[in-house]
Amino acid sequence: MNQDNFNMEVRQFLKKVGVTSQREITNIINQAISEKKLTGHETLKVKTKLTLLNLDYELEISGDIALDVDDKINERASRCVRPPYLIEECG
Repeated sequence: MNQDNFNMEVRQFLKKVGVTSQREITNIINQAISEKKLTGHETLKVKTKLTLLNLDYELEISGDIALDVDDKINERASRCVRPPYLIEECG
């Protein structure tokens, strides 16, 4: 295997996945807000699946997307034992 070529191919695929995913997520969330299905202050649970068909391998990746800065700060604060003014340091 040519490691340089492999790394470039993986990066190109991940760039395509990232750009396409961001566009789709942005469009569907904006549509949901305009249709009053979302207020724009929610934190959404998200999940994606990576499948390597030739190897019968699947990986699920889950996370949250906060639509409002305050939601993200509050979420991080709830996991952090430091005072609120040091929340940025909690990661």
